[in-house]
Amino acid sequence: MKKILFIAYYFPPFGLGGVQRTLKFVKYLPSFGWQPIVLTVKPGSYFAFDSSLLKDVPAAVKVVRTGSLDPLRALSWLRHSRKEVEPAEPLRRTLSRLSQIVFQPDNKIGWMPFALSKARDVLRQESVEIVYATAPPFTCHLVGALLSKLYRKPLVVDFRDAWTEFQFVQYPTPIHRFFNYFLEKKVIERAIRVISTNEVLSENLRRAHPGAAASKFTVITHGFDPDDFKKRSVPTSRDKFTITYSGSFYATVTPKHFLAAVRQLLDKEPELAKEIKLVFLGMFRKQNKRIVTELRLWEVVDIRGYVSHSESIVGLLDSDLLWLTLGESKGAGAVTPSKLFEYIATGKPILACVPEGAAAEIVRSTGNGTVVPPDDVQAIKKAILTYYTRYRETYDSTSFLIIFVSFLWFK
Repeated sequence: MKKILFIAYYFPPFGLGGVQRTLKFVKYLPSFGWQPIVLTVKPGSYFAFDSSLLKDVPAAVKVVRTGSLDPLRALSWLRHSRKEVEPAEPLRRTLSRLSQIVFQPDNKIGWMPFALSKARDVLRQESVEIVYATAPPFTCHLVGALLSKLYRKPLVVDFRDAWTEFQFVQYPTPIHRFFNYFLEKKVIERAIRVISTNEVLSENLRRAHPGAAASKFTVITHGFDPDDFKKRSVPTSRDKFTITYSGSFYATVTPKHFLAAVRQLLDKEPELAKEIKLVFLGMFRKQNKRIVTELRLWEVVDIRGYVSHSESIVGLLDSDLLWLTLGESKGAGAVTPSKLFEYIATGKPILACVPEGAAAEIVRSTGNGTVVPPDDVQAIKKAILTYYTRYRETYDSTSFLIIFVSFLWFK
């Protein structure tokens, strides 16, 4: 079996969406004749952990873990333990801005010497045919490019998000931006294949680097694993119209417009407070809880916090409507969250509060979703009411049928 070195900073037991794509590639590549060797970090302080994901790593896959000198690693040293961290949004923004001034291309650059050292041992011991790097963090791409050059191995890079045009990056100076563009250019020049998660992102990279051969750019979308949906124990009945969101909120990705729409809907139709439930699966920061309090929505809000991936799948299946949001920001049109494809796999309708772009196109293509601007409260309210009305019509029809059949049976 041919061997491929996978350079992935985010890997189980780390949780959150950035892990899923790499994990599933590692799980299924052996079926196509490729044996992954994963190069990643030792678990330290992070936003969320999900050790249950480790069961998807094939026993034959070697996972090589290293130390690192990135900020979250330093935090784990100070706490003398592996621990989940959840900074308040203002603090997260401040730390992010400081990080973008000091660390280039990102604050995982301190992992680079550790990764290169361990990779050297792997490449000397194993007959690796391809070096594969997935990002963010884009330090992974630098590690991959250097290994490719030093050991003359073909390089494949996977852009889960944009690099230079990443939606949440604010470059402190034009020099910072140019330096990142220069690094991105060198990586793309070195790679034999440049994978993106959607056509918008791929086209943006092609336009930004016209000197690169168009043939090296390709798209492998996110997806879902059918195994994750097998034999899930889901409640068979719900007494409320349940809207579920899976994921975190940060920067411009916020629940405030959606919650404001629900508040307006309840002000107009107070009786719906007993009919609707909003479920949030994932980290829900204090400032977002304050929004719930200010809008007097605790009666309909159910915050479950970060749960395992398998529990999140059950939560999606136990819903009537799935909510997706992306904030209005630079580059947001090139983003397709991995959870979108799990939403699609459930067969549930999707309310996508997203800007025009890749995610909006995918939702429309399913024929089972509605796209509205992320900050259009009136459009969100209208969409929720439309889906609730359909739910009531189906629920009432089903209830009547059950009563009618029961009457005939016991007559």
